[in-house]
Amino acid sequence: MNITLKLNSEELNYSLIDTLKLLYKNKEIEICVSDSNETDYLSKNPSNLKNLLENIKSDKNVVFNSLEDFLNEIRV
Repeated sequence: MNITLKLNSEELNYSLIDTLKLLYKNKEIEICVSDSNETDYLSKNPSNLKNLLENIKSDKNVVFNSLEDFLNEIRV
């Protein structure tokens, strides 16, 4: 499973690390960090965002726009 989180560095916290440890328990993982200046047009359109969130469960390569969105989706 691949997860991409797009968030502000101020959103980083220990909860993120703890959540990743729970999701990938006893597995080797890779964490890549880069600057992101892309415009996320899907989140600006409520209809598109709703469709995207409804399809997340069937998609193995998901992009989340914030740590809060990620945590809400996995209900942690």
